[in-house]
Amino acid sequence: MRHILLIATLLSAVATAVGWAGDDDTEKELVGLSRRIDEAYVKADTAFLADVLADDWMAIESRGIRDKAALLKALKEGSTKFTEIRTVEVKVRVYGDAAVVTGLYFVQSLSRGREGIPFNDVGSFGRVFVRKGGMWQYVHSQSTPNVGWESGAGPPIQK
Repeated sequence: MRHILLIATLLSAVATAVGWAGDDDTEKELVGLSRRIDEAYVKADTAFLADVLADDWMAIESRGIRDKAALLKALKEGSTKFTEIRTVEVKVRVYGDAAVVTGLYFVQSLSRGREGIPFNDVGSFGRVFVRKGGMWQYVHSQSTPNVGWESGAGPPIQK
């Protein structure tokens, strides 16, 4: 345990010394971008998502792995329809031109489009961003459902 604490302390010091630690403006920018991505999912704004998602973007989800083309197609066709996405406890870690955004999420969606079956999901998420040409690109996502939270066993997700 002491070794892990020592390594974490050293990494934190090195990150600060070489500029890996994010400043408040960068953290606010990434939280805002992450929220804008959530809005784009709900609005099926595939033009925005096509710009912000890296060409090799990949998501690891409870139902499998999805790439950029599959996500955009599902949103355009309406086979995936998000009705609400809320996130809380969002944290940002910046490592130079890379960043990780994590937090808790609540998602309401329809599994087969507009007339589909309602689906609620509560869990944890991680998003990886890379700065290219001065702009943040969304390169990877992972979400993990947290079983039991829906019944009140976990932290509340509030608007």
